[in-house]
Amino acid sequence: MRLLSSACIAAALALAACIPGGGSVRTVAVTGTVYTLDGEPAEGVTVSDEAETGSAVTGPDGRFAFTIDRRSSGVVLPVSGVYRAPVDIKAQSPALSGRSGAVALSTSEEAMDTILIALPAEEVAAAQALLTRRSPACGSDPARGYAHAMLDRLDALTGADWLEPLKLTYATEGQHERLKQLVLAARVDCELSEENWRGDVDALDAAFLPD
Repeated sequence: MRLLSSACIAAALALAACIPGGGSVRTVAVTGTVYTLDGEPAEGVTVSDEAETGSAVTGPDGRFAFTIDRRSSGVVLPVSGVYRAPVDIKAQSPALSGRSGAVALSTSEEAMDTILIALPAEEVAAAQALLTRRSPACGSDPARGYAHAMLDRLDALTGADWLEPLKLTYATEGQHERLKQLVLAARVDCELSEENWRGDVDALDAAFLPD
């Protein structure tokens, strides 16, 4: 397939510039389940996207469903113009805290059903405090505290009976990708050696990817 010419791309950029806010708005439905570390559904947890434009409180089954409006770039890209555009989500209650992602494409009106594994809020806060003592920049992102706390608890998830069926349905994909994103983003701020961050990524792969 022939790529778009530079003239076509320039025209698309000019068109996008004429759209208020730089693109069109697409409504995306986000659904999933919040679990505790032992696989129990977590009730009464508020789940939202990171910008908190949409939210829901989990019921007794741990389920949540909300919609967000997000703006596309408005730029027509070469070939298909479709790209991965996951929705970063977070969960919070007085007792629990967590981060995950909902896998979606730029053209999606509905993200893949996902899971979010929430950890005790005090563990996440302690992990972030530890990172901040290491370096203020390292502890600057609250989501990084969750990722660090999760790395310390992966032994409880690797091979867990309750998690294995979810791995086969790819419901764990968004959780896996979000944690990897947080680990890789911490390489500079936290001065992680290659051996260290590669080991963390391998551990995440073992916990969340199907065998």
